[in-house]
Amino acid sequence: MNFELDTVEINLQGKNLTSLPSIAYLTNLKSLDVSMNQLKHITDFPDSLEYINIQGNQLKQIPPLPKGLKVLILSHNLFETLPEIPDSVYSLFCKNNLIEKVDKLPLNLKRLNLSNNLIKNIQELPPHLKIFVARNNCLTDIPKFPTSLYKIDISMNNIKVLPNIPINTRILCCENNDISEIKYLPKRMEQFYCQDNLLTEYPYLPKNMRIYNGSSNPNPYCGFSLTELSRFQEFRYSYFTWKIGPKIKKYIYNQIKNRKKDLHQELFETYYSPDLPFFKNEWTYLKQYLSTKNIPNPNPIIEQIEPV
Repeated sequence: MNFELDTVEINLQGKNLTSLPSIAYLTNLKSLDVSMNQLKHITDFPDSLEYINIQGNQLKQIPPLPKGLKVLILSHNLFETLPEIPDSVYSLFCKNNLIEKVDKLPLNLKRLNLSNNLIKNIQELPPHLKIFVARNNCLTDIPKFPTSLYKIDISMNNIKVLPNIPINTRILCCENNDISEIKYLPKRMEQFYCQDNLLTEYPYLPKNMRIYNGSSNPNPYCGFSLTELSRFQEFRYSYFTWKIGPKIKKYIYNQIKNRKKDLHQELFETYYSPDLPFFKNEWTYLKQYLSTKNIPNPNPIIEQIEPV
């Protein structure tokens, strides 16, 4: 296997490779992709590399990494520890390995995915991190979140207490943990997934929030009125899902307006869990509110309120 001296990119994805010759002489090489092969050993990397993708092999260790590296993809291998990674790396993907501990991460890292490992401890998160994903590990504690975080996904761990959520966070996924309390959500948050925890109390859901899932908790009630649901694209709690929020009002309005009897108890029994306090005192206000609106009379669309 020979390469021209001025080669800038090598893509050998899915070629059933069991070995890779030395490529240190390729001083112009910027991108290397040898993913989805059967490599157990790599001899060297040229110092010029900025992008390395070696996912989907059988690697346990790799040679020293270039100091100017920007993107490193190590997923779906047999790593038990992270290699020494230069501070120049801003994207690191290392999911589906056998890593148990994370001691040091690159200082300038912005995207990090450590999902599906055996990680019990992460010492510290880099200060400029924007996306942090560590699903399906063995974490019981989380280090302090950097203020730059946009997305946090720590689902499917054993976490009991969350650090303070940064003010810029838009997406928080913490389902399938042992969390009993979340005191505060930032005003800019848009998506919040907290199902399958031990929550009995909920923070106020910010006005920017469009997707919420709090199902399968000891107390799924989060104190929202039906009229507030109109701003949600999806709202889940207990065993039910509300989708397409702005159309919910129209659906209920049609049920009330076009039938001769009061349907609220029938609707409760048919579509909702009737013992939830969420619905108890909303109907009088809803009927008054909707009666003042000139809402067209489309056919009722039952899919707008559907079971999870």
